[in-house]
Amino acid sequence: MKPAIRAFLVAPLAAPALYWIIAFISAVADPNRRGQALGSPFAGIAFIFVFGGLISYAVMLVAGVPTYLLLRRAGILRLASVLVAGVCIGIASAFALAPYLRGELFSIPLSPFHGAALGAAVAAVFWTLVRGNTSASSRT
Repeated sequence: MKPAIRAFLVAPLAAPALYWIIAFISAVADPNRRGQALGSPFAGIAFIFVFGGLISYAVMLVAGVPTYLLLRRAGILRLASVLVAGVCIGIASAFALAPYLRGELFSIPLSPFHGAALGAAVAAVFWTLVRGNTSASSRT
């Protein structure tokens, strides 16, 4: 499998994984939620991965793929440009999704800062997967 295709398939999972880690650490840090978080640490992980994964893959398809193609065509496909693009896409996604993540049954907090962190995480995993094999294959 080509590194770029593998990166497009795997990297979006970094967003729900990091979101779950942040939510778990926040719950453990809160004395009111600590007991419940430590008692069942994986309680919401399935929901986060299903819901967050759908959003993350949609954002990758709508914004990530065109950005990758644009950066590659412009000849500026570098770690810094990929991270900046990831942060920008994460912030834009947080703003775009904010009205839809608040409901009567549940709310999903996603500030622009969290969006930036999630976008940077996806971009870093993407870059690692795209460029990770390049150095190894060039040595052989």
